[in-house]
Amino acid sequence: MELSWYIYPLVLLAGVTAGGMNALAGSGSLVTLPALVWLGLPSTIANGTNRVGIVVQCLIGVETFRQGDELDLEGTHWLIGPAALGALVGAWIATRLDAAQTDMVIGVVMIGMLGVLLADPQTWLRETTETFEGRPPWWLLGLLFVV
Repeated sequence: MELSWYIYPLVLLAGVTAGGMNALAGSGSLVTLPALVWLGLPSTIANGTNRVGIVVQCLIGVETFRQGDELDLEGTHWLIGPAALGALVGAWIATRLDAAQTDMVIGVVMIGMLGVLLADPQTWLRETTETFEGRPPWWLLGLLFVV
């Protein structure tokens, strides 16, 4: 597949926009995932490709915060289980969906993410220091599993 010349600056712009969004508030996938589909990738492949960037971003973010002595891991052991289990279940479900189902799920999730982001954009820019003594509430661990 040969791409027109103007596709390259648009993809670069999408990448820079998503990177800026992720650095400030997150949800850069609102830009990158539709861009990958627009480039012609099937939604299943676009979603998997997008995950590679998310993993790299997370690893770089963790290491950057660790080097800056800004990473407080106290109490995070409560979060690892629900997050890992949710990721495994989500990956398993994703492998069971056909292309039409994947398109529908991605569309619903993207619209939902956009709605949450636009409902109160300042929420994503505020610095929070909420901590829990001991184990976080069950509802929060359940929400982390779903996310």
